[in-house]
Amino acid sequence: MNSGLPTFATNQGGPAEIIVDGVSGFHIDPNGGGGGEDATRKMADFFEKCELEPAHWQGCYTWRIYADKTLNMGSVYTFWRVLNKRQKLAKQRYIQLLYNLHFRNLVMTDD
Repeated sequence: MNSGLPTFATNQGGPAEIIVDGVSGFHIDPNGGGGGEDATRKMADFFEKCELEPAHWQGCYTWRIYADKTLNMGSVYTFWRVLNKRQKLAKQRYIQLLYNLHFRNLVMTDD
C-alpha cells in the first residue's frame, strides 16, 4: 500500500478501517458465500479496467492519505471529548440551578 500499489485485503479488522473499497484498495470478504470467487472477480475487474484505461490506478493509496485520515480521526475524537466535557459541565450547572431555585426552598419548608 505504501508504494501506491493496489491492495486487496480483508474487509474485517484493521484493513477495513484504512481502505476505502474501490478507492484506496479493495475489500475482500473472507467469510462471504462466494468464497474465493469474490476476490477473483474484484481482481479481474480491476486488471481489465487498468488494461482499458492505464491511468485507472495511479497510487490511490499513499502513506500521506493514511496519515491524514489518522490525524483527522484523532481530531474528531478530541473534539467529541471536549464537547462531552462541556456538556457534562452544562448539565451539572443546570442541576445546581434547579436545586438552588426550587428544591432548596422545598427542603427549607416544614410542611
